[in-house]
Amino acid sequence: MPLTKKGEKIRSALQAEYGKSKGKQILYAGKNSGRFTGIDAAEKGPCGMPKDQCRCGIDESPVRKRLHVALDRVMNALDSRK
Repeated sequence: MPLTKKGEKIRSALQAEYGKSKGKQILYAGKNSGRFTGIDAAEKGPCGMPKDQCRCGIDESPVRKRLHVALDRVMNALDSRK
């Protein structure tokens, strides 16, 4: 899973102290317990938007998918003007 800059910093500090594999275990154990928050970068859908906001479905036809991508880009452009 991709990490944010904060996650990378924590991971490198834990790996320096505990070793590569143990540091990674501690990082994800801390994430699961809620000790480390904000360390996961949002995964992106086919349109480039975060998966929880993406309206592109996996079972869509290629033409429909391109239309959704274009619509998402237009909506993002309009939102950025506000």
